[in-house]
Amino acid sequence: MSLEEIKQRWKSLPHGRAMTFFYPLFGELRKIHFGNAHILNLCTFARFIAVSKTENIMRKSIFILLLVSFCTGAFAQGNVRYDIEPAVSQIQSDYIANWKKIGEISGYRIQVASFSGVNSKSQAESVKAALTSLFPDTKSYVVYSEPYFRVQIGDYNSRLDAYRELLKIKESYPGAYIVPEKIKYR
Repeated sequence: MSLEEIKQRWKSLPHGRAMTFFYPLFGELRKIHFGNAHILNLCTFARFIAVSKTENIMRKSIFILLLVSFCTGAFAQGNVRYDIEPAVSQIQSDYIANWKKIGEISGYRIQVASFSGVNSKSQAESVKAALTSLFPDTKSYVVYSEPYFRVQIGDYNSRLDAYRELLKIKESYPGAYIVPEKIKYR
């Protein structure tokens, strides 16, 4: 529809009547409503209608090109190579080496029993052996702090982690409780 045809159709409308046009723009259907007071909108509408077929073909081809490029990029696979500066690798290895030197950090263990007096060390060792047989995945310890031999189990970074294990251990040792301790750095 040319601009002249639009003007003719506009003039043919009775006074006070409105005219509605639909036009496609970027794949959406847009609507322009023309009344008597909207004469400027008629020029805007004519500009959208007068888009040549070449421009429509160009828009469609650009859309298809973008769609193909996004689809191929989303499914691309290949080898990933990391280029890490030597200084960053050195800092990382120094950090790991320093933590290995420290060896112990503040953490928590679960204390199962405490003994003092005659044969207290042998009693603690027997409880440790029983703990090891009940919980083979968790390391148990006999810690001596004068005058007690304490039997402890686990190395936990947080009290919450220790509490989870405490619930399991309390089934066998109801007197067990959580104690703050220096634990092995993993």
